[in-house]
Amino acid sequence: MAIIATFALLALFLATRMPVAFALGVCGMIGLYLTVGGTVTNGLVGIIPFRNSASLLLTTIPMFILMAELLSQCRIIPDVFKFVTALVGRVRGGLAMATILANAGLGSVSGSSSATTGALASITVPRMRAQGYSSALATGVVSAAGTLAVMLPPSIPLIIYGITTETSIGKLFIAGIVPGIITAVSYAVVVYIWGARSPETVPVGERYSWRQKVGAARGVWPAFVLMGIVLGGIYSGAITPTEAGAVGAVGAFIIAVAVGGLRFDGFIVAVRNAIRITAMVIIIVIGASLFGAFLVASGLTEDVLTTLVDSGLPSMLIVVLIVGVYLFLGAIMDELAILLLTLPLTFPLVTGLGYDPIWWGVVVVKTVQIGLEAPPVGMNVFVVSGISGVPLQTAYRGAIRFILAELVVLALLLAIPSISTFLPTHMG
Repeated sequence: MAIIATFALLALFLATRMPVAFALGVCGMIGLYLTVGGTVTNGLVGIIPFRNSASLLLTTIPMFILMAELLSQCRIIPDVFKFVTALVGRVRGGLAMATILANAGLGSVSGSSSATTGALASITVPRMRAQGYSSALATGVVSAAGTLAVMLPPSIPLIIYGITTETSIGKLFIAGIVPGIITAVSYAVVVYIWGARSPETVPVGERYSWRQKVGAARGVWPAFVLMGIVLGGIYSGAITPTEAGAVGAVGAFIIAVAVGGLRFDGFIVAVRNAIRITAMVIIIVIGASLFGAFLVASGLTEDVLTTLVDSGLPSMLIVVLIVGVYLFLGAIMDELAILLLTLPLTFPLVTGLGYDPIWWGVVVVKTVQIGLEAPPVGMNVFVVSGISGVPLQTAYRGAIRFILAELVVLALLLAIPSISTFLPTHMG
């Protein structure tokens, strides 16, 4: 009865748009009170918020967020787009494919989907529309490509997954590389097919000389060096993910000042944004921790696992059903809220069935990635539509084809777990 009452109250709070952090926290405390009584609840409420917010691993988040914000406040992002446009701009749909490459590169040094999406939307969508691209394709490709930061390291959702489930963040980072690359390739295939079927809406780009390509590379090499240091350090074991975040933030500051033209006002904006986003994440973590404590105390996780195992259903079918729930939640909720709300329940279920926690982390984050494009929420689509002025309906129409490609990649990850587990098993 306590479980039903608590979940009903949570649904009510979320339906009335109460902030997710407070909805989870309040329902967690009420659920604990109904389950274990007031004395134990008072003790847990006094311990859990401090224990979870004082975690050393959480320092990874503000460092990578600061790195992303510093890079977004300088001219590195336009320079990266200029460079990749010079590389692939001459083919049909080249400007759209350059957008995908630019987002992949920037996602690998930021970890923030909204930061890269917003920055590139203001640059790429007007250029594509001016060259004759359909508004649906222009907004759809930016919305989709912006989600690559969710899968490629240093992904904030992967950090949250690692902290919540006590899984190696370094291995999660490395595990996301190949799925992220496959996802980027799937986006390029969508653009290619779109151009083949409707060439009038996907024009051929201009040709660049080798001199122009070399010139375009001069402004971006520091960002790729930074990416190599961060990822290479984690993969080799030379630095921990927490140390990598600090190295990345310092490196981004040096690059932004020395190469990117960062001004003092831009630095203040970057620090302010990093503080705001970090505070939001930590508050959500505290609220979700209280709700997770309630799930543990109620015995719901063990009961559901026992029921599923005794049901006789194939374990992969159970996983597919859980993934379906994630896809549904991704269409209506914020990605971090989904992870923190569901992982205390789904992680022990899936690992209890014998599946690899690294693989499950990649699968879960992939479903979160799809949710950033899917209606009715689709945060990236909202961002691109708001910046470009393209109607939301048109932007969603363009995103649908990329969502279908995402679902194909998700199916591959479910069918072939080694796609995401091969590299982590060879880490130093």
